[in-house]
Amino acid sequence: REWLDTINTGNGKYDGHTGTTKPEIYIGRITPNGTGADTLMLRNYFSKDHNYRSGLHLLPKRALVFIDDDWYPWGLQWSHDVSLLFPDTTNYWDPETTRAALYRTRLDTAQAWVSVFAHSSPAVHQFYFNNYTQYDFYYASEYASQNPPAHFYNFFACSFCRYTQYNNGGGRSIFNQSYGVGAIGSTKTGSMLDFNYFYGPLAQGKTLGQAFKYWFECIYDSVGMSFDRLCWHYGMTLLGDPCLKPLGHSTPVAEDEIDVLHGDQLLLLNSLAKRQVHITFTLHTAQPVNLIMYDCVGRPVIELPDQQMVAGTHDLHMELKDISGRLLPSGVYVIKAMVGSQLLTRKIVKIE
Repeated sequence: REWLDTINTGNGKYDGHTGTTKPEIYIGRITPNGTGADTLMLRNYFSKDHNYRSGLHLLPKRALVFIDDDWYPWGLQWSHDVSLLFPDTTNYWDPETTRAALYRTRLDTAQAWVSVFAHSSPAVHQFYFNNYTQYDFYYASEYASQNPPAHFYNFFACSFCRYTQYNNGGGRSIFNQSYGVGAIGSTKTGSMLDFNYFYGPLAQGKTLGQAFKYWFECIYDSVGMSFDRLCWHYGMTLLGDPCLKPLGHSTPVAEDEIDVLHGDQLLLLNSLAKRQVHITFTLHTAQPVNLIMYDCVGRPVIELPDQQMVAGTHDLHMELKDISGRLLPSGVYVIKAMVGSQLLTRKIVKIE
C-alpha cells in the first residue's frame, strides 16, 4: 500500500493511496487532549477500565437511542440494530421532542450504551425543533460536568470524536470522572451506517475492536466501497480500550423476565426453547400488535401477521421454524414487538 499526495499535489497531505482499503488491524485511541491534567485523566481512565474488566463497575444492560430530526425516518431500523446488542432499549425519534433538555434527562438514567444521532461539531450536539426553525445544544463539556452513568457511546455526530482537537466530545465522554470507557464516532464528516454489522458481533461477545474491524470489512465486501462511502466512513475511530466487551468480561448476561412499556408487558418463557417460544401479552388498552423474530445479523426469520388485540392478557406461541419450515439452528435471536406505535425488543437464546 502506498499513500499519495493526490489533492492539491505538493501540500504534504497524503489523502489517497493505492492498494486495498480493507482494515488489517484495529486500535483504540486514549487521548485526553484538553480534558484535564493528562496524567490524572489517564490514571482515572485506566482505573475505570480495570474495574469494568473485573466486573466491578457494571451498569444495567440497556441502551438509549436518541435520533434527531433529519434521521427519524430510519428510527425503527436503527433502534432494532442497537437492540441486537441490548434488547432493552429506550427510543426517541420524534422531531419535536428530541431536544437537548430531554437528552440531558435521559442521560441521567443508568444504561450501558448510548447511541445519539445529531448534527454536531467536536464541541457540541445540535438538536432541531419547531419544524427546523429553532435548535438547542448539548455541549461536549457536559459529558464531563453531567458525568452520565453510561459506559459506551456510538456518536452518529460529525467530527465529535476528532481526538486531535482540544476538548472534543468523544474524549469528554470517556474521560469523565466515573463512567465512560468506550466511544465510536467520526473525526470528520460522516458516521457509522449499516449498524447490524457492528452490533451483531458485539451481541456474540466480540470486543469493540473486533466488531469495528468486522463492520468495516463488511462495508468493503458486502455493501461496496465506493468513493462516496470512502468519503463518509474514512475517519471513523474508536476511543478508549478496544478490547472491552459491552456485555461484560467476567459476569454472565442476565435477561429480565418482564419488560414494561407504558403499562404494556411482554413476557417470554423459554421452557419450550427447542421448538417454540411462549409469549404472553398484557395490554392495558386495545392495540395493534406485530411480532418479528430476527437472527443475530438482523435478518427476519419469522413474522406473525398483524393482529388487533383488545385489552387484557393474550397467549401466543411462536414456532421456531423459518418460512421453509426448517427448525431454526441454535443461536441468539431478537423478537421485536410493535405495540401500537411503540417498540419492545427481547433477546432469546435457543439451545438444542
